[in-house]
Amino acid sequence: MFIFAIMRKDFRHQNYIWQRIDWPDFRWDANALLEPLSRLSRAHGNLNGKMSMLGFNDKSRALVSAMTDELIGSSEIEGVSLNPMSVRSSIARRLGVESDGLLVEDHYIEGLVDVMLDAIHNCWEQLSSERLFGWHAALFPTGRSGMYRITVGGWRQGEEPMQVVSGASVRRCPIHYGYADGVGKYCGTLSLCDVGGSASLVRDNSSV
Repeated sequence: MFIFAIMRKDFRHQNYIWQRIDWPDFRWDANALLEPLSRLSRAHGNLNGKMSMLGFNDKSRALVSAMTDELIGSSEIEGVSLNPMSVRSSIARRLGVESDGLLVEDHYIEGLVDVMLDAIHNCWEQLSSERLFGWHAALFPTGRSGMYRITVGGWRQGEEPMQVVSGASVRRCPIHYGYADGVGKYCGTLSLCDVGGSASLVRDNSSV
């Protein structure tokens, strides 16, 4: 199970999650999650009921629209603006649905769509290092991020810590998140749809 924590802007966190002594053994309060999950289940049932009344073409178009909005919205969180027509065309083509717009080629969007479809269609598969490397390679097929050569399909190289930053200037930009070398090398036993029992991420040293 994935647990998402919303960080309040008015609250200063003392530690990053990887600095907790129980990392990466995640735990959650099942009783606290019962009520919101029940509401989610009811809403999901209502949505399925409405979808069952639609024809195949309407269902397909609704699916393409929902996935398009999801991918665009997820990218906006990271400050990336995608061409909606290109996203919709790429998703529609992979799902075998006719697209209303013209095809706009964008290799980055193609990679994003590949990753999203794999995460959806194979959500019960283990989140292994090899799968993560495949996602990374799909996003950076040239081995570069902009003008800079990066390690693709493998763990990070170098001694410097990883940092999530924003801003136009590389030297003067706020740091939103960071972790020490080696912290991200956990994967293997948790699937994207694992919702039962106790789940934990296990370090996989085979590809390090």
